[in-house]
Amino acid sequence: MSAILTVGYVGMTHLGLVSAIAAAAKSDDINIIGYHADNTEALNKGQLPVVEPDLDNLLEKHKDKIRFTSNLDDLKACDVIYVAPDVPTNDKGESDVSPIENLVGNIVPYLSASAIVVILSQVHPGFTRSLEAKYASILKERLFYQVETLIFGRAVERAMYPERFMVGAKEKNNPLPAPLQKFLSIFDCPIFVMSYESAELAKISINMYLVSTVTTTNMLAEVCEKVGAEWEDIAETLRLDKRIGPYAYLSPGLGLSGGNLERDLTTILQIAHTHGNNAQLVKTWLTDHEYRADWALRKLHETVLNGKENPTIAVWGLAYKINTHSIKNSPSLRLLRSLSPFKINAYDPVVKHLRGYDHVNICDSALAACKGADVLIVMTPWDEFKSFKIEDIAKEMKTPVVIDPFPVFAAAEENSNLQHINLGKPNKIKETK
Repeated sequence: MSAILTVGYVGMTHLGLVSAIAAAAKSDDINIIGYHADNTEALNKGQLPVVEPDLDNLLEKHKDKIRFTSNLDDLKACDVIYVAPDVPTNDKGESDVSPIENLVGNIVPYLSASAIVVILSQVHPGFTRSLEAKYASILKERLFYQVETLIFGRAVERAMYPERFMVGAKEKNNPLPAPLQKFLSIFDCPIFVMSYESAELAKISINMYLVSTVTTTNMLAEVCEKVGAEWEDIAETLRLDKRIGPYAYLSPGLGLSGGNLERDLTTILQIAHTHGNNAQLVKTWLTDHEYRADWALRKLHETVLNGKENPTIAVWGLAYKINTHSIKNSPSLRLLRSLSPFKINAYDPVVKHLRGYDHVNICDSALAACKGADVLIVMTPWDEFKSFKIEDIAKEMKTPVVIDPFPVFAAAEENSNLQHINLGKPNKIKETK
C-alpha cells in the first residue's frame, strides 16, 4: 500500500471546500486537513455554506478522510498545502488578493521543513513570483501556482475529473516535488509545468476565449430575432465544425454573469494600460456585456412597461446560474435594480433572502410568484422550472406574457393568446394594455 499523503487546504470558501472534498474522494491514500479561522464545527458536522450538486453527499461519504480545523498547528502534518480562498472583486471587476497574502503569512510559521505550498486561487500575472521573493528563504523551490478551472454549478465534476493541470513554477524545467507529483497523478490527467507568469495568464486566456464565444453567440442570437432565423438550429451545425467543436459555448445568455470573466477582462485592461498595449477588443467585449445583460429589460419594455401602469412582475431565478447559491453579478439582480418602482414577486430554489431590495417580495414557490402577475421573466433556468407547462403558468397570471430567454419552457401553442419571448428566436411582440 502506498504511503498516506496528507494534503491541506487553507480557505474554506467555495474553491477550497470543493477542492478539498473532491481530493478526499479521489484516493484512499489521501487524508485532507481543511483550515479555516472559524466555523469548522459546522463544517465537521457536514453543514456547508456553499451549494454544489452532490457536494454534501460526497462529504458524507468521505468524511473519515477529511478534517476541518481552526488550529494552525495541524498544518504541520501536511505534505502539500493549497491556499484556496475565493478572491473577492469590487464593482469594477478588480481583484483583492490580500486574503491570499494574509493566509500565506499566517501559515508559513507552521509549515514543516519539506511542505509544498500551492496557490490555487486566481491571481494576476506576477503575483506568485513576488510572493516567492518575499518568502524565498523559507519556501525555496517549494512555492507553486496551480490554475483552477472550476465552474459554479459543475464544480464537483470539474474538481474530480479535470481535463489537465497547469502548474506554475519558479523554474519550469525542474521536476515537480515528489509529494505534489504524486498527488496530481491521482487525477490521471496531463500535467503542464510552466513559469509562474504563464500559468497565471493561462487562466485569464481560457476565460478570454470563452468571452469571445459568449459574445459572438449573444450577438448572433439577437440577429436571429430580427431576421427570422432560429439560433438553436445554427448552433447544432457549428458544434460539428472541427474548428469550433462540440463543447463550444453556443447557448445564448444575458451577458457575462458571475463576475469571473469580467475580472479577467479588467486584469487584461490593467496590464495593457501599464505596458501600452492595445486592448480595444476587451473594451468592446465589456461594452457588449452591458448591452446583452439588459435583454430581458428591453423585452419587458416592449411587451408590458410601455402599455401598462404599475404592473406586477414575476421573476423566476435570482442566482447568477443554475446549481449555485451565488448572486455575484447576477443578471437577475441587475434587472431587479432597474425595476425598483414596480411590485416584484420573485422565487429561487436556493436564494431565499436579498438585502437592499425592499421592492422585491421573495415567494415560497414558483407558482406563488406568478399569481396575478402581468408578466413572468425567467432569469435563471433551474431544472425545477422545466417541470411546469407554460400554458398552465399563464392561467395563474393576469396577463399571459412570459419572457423566457434560455428557454426553460417548450414553445407555446400557435393559437394561444400567450406571448412567449425567447432569446435567439423571432418573436411576435405585442404591447399589452
